[in-house]
Amino acid sequence: MIKIGIMGGSSPIAGELIRLLIHHPDADIIWVNSRSMAAGAISDVHAGMHGDTELRFSSGYNLAEVNLVFLCSTPGETEDFLKENPEIPDKLRLIDLSGYCMGTENFIYGLPELYRKTMVRGGTRVAIPGAIATVLQLALLPLAKNLMLNCEIFATGITPQSDRPAMPNFAAAAGNICLDRPLRHPQAEEAVANLSTLQSSYQAPIQLVSMRGPQSRGTMVSLLLDAATDLQHLRELYDNFYDDHNFVYLTDRPVELKDVVNTNKCLIHLQKFDGRLLISAAIDNLLKGGAGTAVHCMNLLFGLAERTGLTLKTSSYF
Repeated sequence: MIKIGIMGGSSPIAGELIRLLIHHPDADIIWVNSRSMAAGAISDVHAGMHGDTELRFSSGYNLAEVNLVFLCSTPGETEDFLKENPEIPDKLRLIDLSGYCMGTENFIYGLPELYRKTMVRGGTRVAIPGAIATVLQLALLPLAKNLMLNCEIFATGITPQSDRPAMPNFAAAAGNICLDRPLRHPQAEEAVANLSTLQSSYQAPIQLVSMRGPQSRGTMVSLLLDAATDLQHLRELYDNFYDDHNFVYLTDRPVELKDVVNTNKCLIHLQKFDGRLLISAAIDNLLKGGAGTAVHCMNLLFGLAERTGLTLKTSSYF
């Protein structure tokens, strides 16, 4: 069993992570630390867990009791944790969902579709990317692999009120939509940097107009770029790239958010218009864009089957 500790246990992303881990056959949550909710019942803070767990928050933590820690706090609290524990042993795995460790040299970029081998071959530290960066890359990785990103990419994205799932603001979302750092979104720059590891010649920006929408969860992007290749060949490239991956699927019908909410899937749809390729892709920002990918990375770090604990039912209904 993987003995697990969770820092920042009262955050929404920690709640989503706990919901997955209490049903994971190889996971044993030893402690869930929270500065603000010490001794409180987890099921009183995170909805939907009454009857599933008797876990309570702890005010302290003991790293010697666990072999994996998930960092679900704010970036500042994660920084404090690392300063308090400067000599964390290599055998203790860390998975950061706060965003603080993104770009840190000794943390693997937590996109399994790009860095699975690095995680499997002795990885111990992983930083999980945000939902926008995740879905942009999943939409474009097959093109980068085949050296087909040779022009500027125009994109639109809609995500819930926070694209960093440790701190969503659901109350502000109802009936509202607003721009979010248009053409300056840092996760678009992050996506370009990682895509260039597959295609070193790719340097053009992703011109992303990102919006925060009224949905409680789910992130969707549409990307438009020049592509002379016919649609059938493009579909073959995507099918071949994701053939041995477990959560990314090319679909024949247009993508809808309800098709991915409450799952660890990314769905992608391709269309051609007058020599241009339109890619649409969607994920659940709290799962494939957060806790689901964190559990996926945990499975890789510990040599488990990738889908373990992640065969989830969609919330879609008629």
